[in-house]
Amino acid sequence: MIWYGIFDFAQMGPPPNAPNANAANRPPDAAAQFLGCKAADCPDQARAASAVAHVDANDPPMLLIHGGADRVVPVKQSQLFYDALKAKGVKAELLVIPGADHSFIGKTPETTRAASNQALKKTLEFIDMILGGKK
Repeated sequence: MIWYGIFDFAQMGPPPNAPNANAANRPPDAAAQFLGCKAADCPDQARAASAVAHVDANDPPMLLIHGGADRVVPVKQSQLFYDALKAKGVKAELLVIPGADHSFIGKTPETTRAASNQALKKTLEFIDMILGGKK
């Protein structure tokens, strides 16, 4: 299970909805922080560090969960990884929680709680299915 993961540093780009006017307010570039360089400046390193580059048919089943309104890691990251897993025949599920930001933060405490509970419930169901042999 992976919640709101970064799977392809080369396609990460700046944080979604990042303020453009003032660099001081802009969230940090996750790829640059992890890689020590901007992905465009070190493409080989970015590719080698990206999980999407290492997907193969022997990978274990995966559950990806992402907030549909994530402003830190684009939901496109989970979609790219899900597509790569499916293309290799890996059992994979993708749950996008509408309106949830990073860490499943909603617009209200109630929507945050609902999104978090949905993610936890799906995670536990997935564990039960994989470890318990349920289909």
